[in-house]
Amino acid sequence: VTGVQTCALPISYASKPVPEAALAGLGTKWELAALAYKPYPSGFVVHPVIDACLDAARKHAIDAAQIERIDLQVNPLAVQLCNRPAPANRTQAMVSLQHWSAVSFLYRQATVAEVTDAMVHAPAMAELRLKVFPAASGEVGREAATVSVTLKEGRRIGLTVTRAEEHTSEL
Repeated sequence: VTGVQTCALPISYASKPVPEAALAGLGTKWELAALAYKPYPSGFVVHPVIDACLDAARKHAIDAAQIERIDLQVNPLAVQLCNRPAPANRTQAMVSLQHWSAVSFLYRQATVAEVTDAMVHAPAMAELRLKVFPAASGEVGREAATVSVTLKEGRRIGLTVTRAEEHTSEL
């Protein structure tokens, strides 16, 4: 390869490079087909919680003001990374199980509009976040969650997501 505009330098940052792997399947294997978009502007371990909360809010027309308690059963990684009942700013709210649970019931959507600093500090949001109680379970996969909502009248509504973005099943 010659010329000023070319750049075919044999550079690798791997400790044991395998150059033929870069060409394996060229023209037949498309990595783009294996990629997925993020449906929500949050950490991936929060997605099944959002799915379950949105389904519960929409299917049962739950009025957020009538919620007494929201119990989450999630993968231990979700609790480890995203147990933030009082996020101080937008960045913390993006990875808060409590924030996205509250968003789902208050607004019935989970978009970037619900994760602004103003939204994080909204009184109704802060109040509902404090009613969200995540619990870790090693039996819950990373793409799964169970949400149980207790209403002030005493009624309980529970839904389980076995894989994020798939339909929920009621308990």
